[in-house]
Amino acid sequence: MVLYTKHQIELVKQINQASHFLSASGLRLAIQRDRLAEVVRSLSELLD
Repeated sequence: MVLYTKHQIELVKQINQASHFLSASGLRLAIQRDRLAEVVRSLSELLD
């Protein structure tokens, strides 16, 4: 029973780490997308 509880705790830790990693990745992707949008805007202004 104690082993099962330890196993559950370990799973919860891993899930928390994974969700934290995913949200951090999502943030990075959003920042990159915003940068890309700025670059595209700058290029289109130059081409006009």
